[in-house]
Amino acid sequence: MADSIFAQACARAAEGMEIAAVAAAQPGRIALWSKAGSMTFGELNRQSNQLVRRLREAGVGDGDAVALTCGNRMEFAIVTFAAYRAGLRLTPINWHLGADDIHYIVDNCEAKALFLDSGIAGVAHRCARLPQLRLKVAIGKPLDGYTAWQDILSGVDDSDIADPVRGTTMMYTLGNDRAPQGRIAQPARPHPRGTNAVDANASIPLRSGQRP
Repeated sequence: MADSIFAQACARAAEGMEIAAVAAAQPGRIALWSKAGSMTFGELNRQSNQLVRRLREAGVGDGDAVALTCGNRMEFAIVTFAAYRAGLRLTPINWHLGADDIHYIVDNCEAKALFLDSGIAGVAHRCARLPQLRLKVAIGKPLDGYTAWQDILSGVDDSDIADPVRGTTMMYTLGNDRAPQGRIAQPARPHPRGTNAVDANASIPLRSGQRP
């Protein structure tokens, strides 16, 4: 069964729909754990679809950039898998960076959407003034000028999007002059065993409430 699910996930990797493949086969399988609880593949897939639609409503679509900075939270995975199926260029930003670096990266990557952990609210006001941002979402507690995460998916269709396109990732590191430098990474093809999150979950027979 695990091999079959992995094969289905691989078959949809080129369009960024690995999670959708696992969700279709075993929607109740646990995908994520945290201190706050767990999330199934079905839930992760549905919320990823909802977020894609909300981004598109805001004018953020194929080829556009999205910036994400938050701690180890469920929302990180949802934004990531939404970006990967919507043809977006995702820039995850280390939340340990200082406010100047975070602001620089959000601006430099030309993000049209920003998902910001309220725990690093010190940079929120500065980023909110960036003119290219069409959608600003606060993860956690409310932030002035940002839409609350709990409101962003409300009432949105959660069925699989009809036109998935594989997205990319743009990673930033500190350059020699200390200014963060961005590089676009094309998504790697899934390896037959153990090299990505989909494989790690799909290759282990899990039941609800079970951990690997």
